[in-house]
Amino acid sequence: HLKVLKLSRVRVHDDEPPCSFPSLKNLQVDISYACDESLQKFYHHCPVLKELRMEGELDTFPNVYCQFDVSSESLKALYIKLQSNYDDDEEEEIYTFKIKAKNLESLFIDEDILTDYEMEELISLVEGNIQIGWEDYQYGMSGRIFFNNAFKIIRGLTHARTLTLGERITGVRLISFW
Repeated sequence: HLKVLKLSRVRVHDDEPPCSFPSLKNLQVDISYACDESLQKFYHHCPVLKELRMEGELDTFPNVYCQFDVSSESLKALYIKLQSNYDDDEEEEIYTFKIKAKNLESLFIDEDILTDYEMEELISLVEGNIQIGWEDYQYGMSGRIFFNNAFKIIRGLTHARTLTLGERITGVRLISFW
Protein backbone atom coordinates (compact mmCIF):
# COMPACT_ATOMS: atom_id res chain seq x y z
CA HIS A 1 0.00 0.00 0.00
CA LEU A 2 3.08 2.25 -0.15
CA LYS A 3 2.27 5.54 -1.99
CA VAL A 4 5.41 7.69 -1.43
CA LEU A 5 9.04 6.54 -1.26
CA LYS A 6 12.18 8.67 -0.84
CA LEU A 7 15.57 7.05 -1.37
CA SER A 8 18.73 8.87 -0.36
CA ARG A 9 22.26 7.52 -0.57
CA VAL A 10 20.88 4.11 -1.41
CA ARG A 11 22.15 1.77 -4.05
CA VAL A 12 19.73 -0.73 -5.52
CA HIS A 13 21.38 -4.11 -5.98
CA ASP A 14 20.57 -6.14 -9.03
CA ASP A 15 21.31 -9.59 -7.56
CA GLU A 16 17.68 -10.55 -7.22
CA PRO A 17 14.60 -9.93 -9.34
CA PRO A 18 13.13 -6.47 -8.78
CA CYS A 19 10.01 -6.32 -6.68
CA SER A 20 6.90 -4.49 -7.79
CA PHE A 21 5.32 -1.51 -6.04
CA PRO A 22 1.78 -1.58 -7.43
CA SER A 23 0.54 1.43 -5.39
CA LEU A 24 3.62 3.69 -5.48
CA LYS A 25 2.69 7.09 -6.93
CA ASN A 26 5.56 9.31 -5.80
CA LEU A 27 9.26 8.40 -5.93
CA GLN A 28 12.19 10.63 -5.01
CA VAL A 29 15.71 9.32 -5.57
CA ASP A 30 19.18 10.69 -4.99
CA ILE A 31 21.01 9.72 -8.17
CA SER A 32 24.40 10.84 -6.83
CA TYR A 33 25.17 7.27 -5.82
CA ALA A 34 22.88 5.23 -8.04
CA CYS A 35 24.32 5.47 -11.51
CA ASP A 36 23.38 2.07 -12.81
CA GLU A 37 20.62 0.13 -14.52
CA SER A 38 19.31 -1.32 -11.28
CA LEU A 39 17.70 2.01 -10.32
CA GLN A 40 15.89 2.10 -13.65
CA LYS A 41 14.67 -1.44 -13.15
CA PHE A 42 13.40 -0.33 -9.76
CA TYR A 43 11.18 2.53 -10.92
CA HIS A 44 10.03 0.67 -14.01
CA HIS A 45 8.30 -1.72 -11.60
CA CYS A 46 6.04 1.05 -10.32
CA PRO A 47 3.09 0.78 -12.74
CA VAL A 48 1.06 3.73 -11.35
CA LEU A 49 3.97 6.11 -10.69
CA LYS A 50 2.74 9.70 -11.15
CA GLU A 51 5.68 11.77 -9.92
CA LEU A 52 9.41 11.07 -10.19
CA ARG A 53 12.03 13.33 -8.60
CA MET A 54 15.67 12.68 -9.46
CA GLU A 55 18.28 14.75 -7.64
CA GLY A 56 22.04 14.48 -7.47
CA GLU A 57 25.39 16.16 -7.06
CA LEU A 58 27.90 15.45 -9.79
CA ASP A 59 31.03 15.83 -7.70
CA THR A 60 30.06 12.68 -5.84
CA PHE A 61 31.34 10.72 -8.83
CA PRO A 62 32.96 13.07 -11.37
CA ASN A 63 33.87 11.79 -14.82
CA VAL A 64 31.55 8.80 -14.65
CA TYR A 65 29.12 8.54 -17.56
CA CYS A 66 25.51 7.85 -16.56
CA GLN A 67 22.49 7.24 -18.74
CA PHE A 68 18.98 7.29 -17.32
CA ASP A 69 16.01 6.01 -19.29
CA VAL A 70 12.82 7.53 -17.96
CA SER A 71 10.08 5.65 -19.75
CA SER A 72 6.62 5.48 -18.23
CA GLU A 73 3.03 5.44 -19.41
CA SER A 74 1.68 6.66 -16.05
CA LEU A 75 4.19 9.43 -15.24
CA LYS A 76 2.60 12.92 -14.96
CA ALA A 77 5.43 14.97 -13.39
CA LEU A 78 9.21 14.67 -13.71
CA TYR A 79 11.64 16.77 -11.66
CA ILE A 80 15.36 16.63 -12.39
CA LYS A 81 17.74 18.61 -10.20
CA LEU A 82 21.48 18.20 -10.73
CA GLN A 83 24.31 20.24 -9.31
CA SER A 84 28.07 20.26 -9.54
CA ASN A 85 30.48 21.84 -7.12
CA TYR A 86 33.70 21.49 -9.04
CA ASP A 87 35.42 24.01 -11.29
CA ASP A 88 36.22 22.27 -14.51
CA ASP A 89 36.35 24.15 -17.78
CA GLU A 90 36.45 20.89 -19.65
CA GLU A 91 32.92 20.31 -20.89
CA GLU A 92 32.14 16.67 -20.85
CA GLU A 93 28.80 14.98 -21.19
CA ILE A 94 28.46 13.09 -17.95
CA TYR A 95 24.73 12.42 -17.83
CA THR A 96 22.20 11.50 -20.49
CA PHE A 97 18.47 11.42 -19.84
CA LYS A 98 16.23 9.67 -22.33
CA ILE A 99 12.66 10.68 -21.56
CA LYS A 100 9.73 8.86 -23.12
CA ALA A 101 6.49 9.62 -21.30
CA LYS A 102 3.52 10.39 -23.52
CA ASN A 103 1.29 11.29 -20.53
CA LEU A 104 3.84 13.61 -18.89
CA GLU A 105 2.21 16.95 -18.04
CA SER A 106 4.98 18.74 -16.10
CA LEU A 107 8.73 18.73 -16.63
CA PHE A 108 11.04 20.66 -14.31
CA ILE A 109 14.78 20.76 -14.97
CA ASP A 110 17.08 22.64 -12.60
CA GLU A 111 20.76 22.06 -13.16
CA ASP A 112 24.12 23.61 -13.78
CA ILE A 113 25.84 20.64 -15.40
CA LEU A 114 23.95 20.58 -18.55
CA THR A 115 23.30 17.03 -19.40
CA ASP A 116 22.20 15.65 -22.72
CA TYR A 117 18.44 15.18 -23.01
CA GLU A 118 16.65 13.07 -25.56
CA MET A 119 12.89 13.58 -25.36
CA GLU A 120 10.18 11.83 -27.30
CA GLU A 121 6.44 11.49 -27.04
CA LEU A 122 5.92 14.44 -24.69
CA ILE A 123 2.59 15.10 -26.41
CA SER A 124 0.64 15.79 -23.19
CA LEU A 125 3.12 18.31 -21.81
CA VAL A 126 1.36 21.29 -20.26
CA GLU A 127 4.20 22.92 -18.37
CA GLY A 128 7.96 23.06 -18.80
CA ASN A 129 10.16 24.88 -16.30
CA ILE A 130 13.84 25.05 -17.22
CA GLN A 131 16.60 26.51 -15.03
CA ILE A 132 20.05 25.69 -16.37
CA GLY A 133 23.55 27.09 -16.31
CA TRP A 134 25.66 29.02 -13.85
CA GLU A 135 24.64 32.51 -12.76
CA ASP A 136 27.92 34.37 -13.25
CA TYR A 137 29.63 32.13 -15.78
CA GLN A 138 30.87 33.67 -19.03
CA TYR A 139 30.20 31.18 -21.81
CA GLY A 140 32.86 31.33 -24.50
CA MET A 141 33.45 29.12 -27.49
CA SER A 142 33.94 26.22 -25.09
CA GLY A 143 30.25 26.57 -24.25
CA ARG A 144 29.19 25.01 -27.55
CA ILE A 145 28.18 21.69 -25.92
CA PHE A 146 26.23 23.61 -23.28
CA PHE A 147 24.36 25.68 -25.87
CA ASN A 148 23.62 22.67 -28.06
CA ASN A 149 22.17 20.81 -25.08
CA ALA A 150 20.18 23.88 -23.96
CA PHE A 151 18.55 24.21 -27.37
CA LYS A 152 17.95 20.48 -27.52
CA ILE A 153 15.90 20.76 -24.31
CA ILE A 154 13.88 23.67 -25.67
CA ARG A 155 13.21 21.83 -28.95
CA GLY A 156 12.02 18.82 -26.94
CA LEU A 157 9.35 20.95 -25.27
CA THR A 158 7.47 22.01 -28.40
CA HIS A 159 4.19 20.52 -27.14
CA ALA A 160 4.26 22.48 -23.86
CA ARG A 161 1.52 25.06 -23.42
CA THR A 162 3.62 26.99 -20.90
CA LEU A 163 7.41 27.22 -20.91
CA THR A 164 9.29 29.03 -18.17
CA LEU A 165 12.98 29.75 -18.71
CA GLY A 166 14.70 30.64 -15.45
CA GLU A 167 17.01 33.57 -14.89
CA ARG A 168 20.18 31.57 -15.43
CA ILE A 169 19.16 30.45 -18.94
CA THR A 170 17.99 33.91 -19.99
CA GLY A 171 21.39 35.20 -18.94
CA VAL A 172 22.92 32.93 -21.56
CA ARG A 173 23.78 34.81 -24.73
CA LEU A 174 20.50 35.35 -26.49
CA ILE A 175 22.42 35.99 -29.69
CA SER A 176 22.60 32.20 -30.00
CA PHE A 177 18.88 32.13 -30.71
CA TRP A 178 19.36 34.08 -33.93
